[in-house]
This record gives sequence, C-alpha cells and structure tokens, in this order.
Amino acid sequence: MTETTAPTYLPLARVARVECNVILLATFAQDGAVESVRVVSGPVMLQSGAVDFVKGWRANPYTGPRTCPVVVSYMSEKENGSQVQQGRLDTQHFVVVEQPPPCLCDPPGVLGRKRKRFGIF
Repeated sequence: MTETTAPTYLPLARVARVECNVILLATFAQDGAVESVRVVSGPVMLQSGAVDFVKGWRANPYTGPRTCPVVVSYMSEKENGSQVQQGRLDTQHFVVVEQPPPCLCDPPGVLGRKRKRFGIF
C-alpha cells in the first residue's frame, strides 16, 4: 500500500480541536487503484479530508476487486509533551498528527496611557 497524497487536517477541525477516528470502506480495483470510498463513521469535519487522502492510495495488483475497512486517526500533539508518531500503523490504519493551533486567548498586550493628539478630544 502506498500513499500518493498527503493527509490533511482541515483548519476548522484543527481550531475546534476535533480528534477522532474516521472509519471508511475503500474498494480497490484489480490494478490497485481506489474505485470508491464510503464513510462508515466519524465526525463530519474530518470525513472529507480522510476520503481525499484514501482516494490517493494505491494497492498492489491482485485478482478481483476488494473492499477493505480503513481507519484514519486524527490526533493533535499534546501540550504535555507526549509524542505521537504520524504515519501508517499497518495496512489499514493511518495516524495524522497535527501541532496544536496557537492559543487565541493570550493576555492582551499593555497599551499604556492614551495620548490626546488634538485639543478637541
């Protein structure tokens, strides 16, 4: 099994910190190309990225079409420093790891005192 596309963690899902498994059924043709991909379960935010990723897979040629379950796990790297390895766990499991998004709740910068530039204000 080879990947010809890179996995994507959609920006909206990344900001919402959605982490989950997307389970798909991929049908491969005799030449190893993906014929169809059907979503079995998983959050809607992650489904399109997983389907696009699996459509780029290529299997070894074999006799007869085959339908295989595929699990794409989306995880964000934890802030506590634990490392999760991105990549293929086995033929049917792939882990996508994304850096956590920047925190938008940082304390505001100190602006200091307002200066009046005109005598009117």
